[in-house]
Amino acid sequence: MEIIEEVIIDDLKDYSDLEYYDPKTEYIDLFLKNNFLCYVKVWLDRENSEREYIIINNEIIYLNTLVNINAE
Repeated sequence: MEIIEEVIIDDLKDYSDLEYYDPKTEYIDLFLKNNFLCYVKVWLDRENSEREYIIINNEIIYLNTLVNINAE
């Protein structure tokens, strides 16, 4: 399993097309339109209330702005 630190998605039109599964590790499973895309490293923003984020197309995307498919 390869964990990617920064994801590049050329045809991404809207971040609402992204979802993730959180296995409670240092990475998430990223999905694009319900299709598995890759394993992505999760970073912690200590200066911003310790929010978790990933990097997509050179942008910081906070996990709480994406749909978590295993949210309780």
